[in-house]
Amino acid sequence: MKNSLVNSRSRLLTQKTKESHPSKEMVKLAKKEIESQKIHAQNVFLTKLETDKKLDWI
Repeated sequence: MKNSLVNSRSRLLTQKTKESHPSKEMVKLAKKEIESQKIHAQNVFLTKLETDKKLDWI
């Protein structure tokens, strides 16, 4: 009985550790997603600036 409690506790600890430490692949994917969102935001901003400049000329 005691051995099964120890095993279940170690399984829970392992599970919590895995949840709190994302895999390297997940970190890479998250960084790529953040970078692509930054680029998209910059493009939207630049497009808005160009549109505003064109409207100023009218």
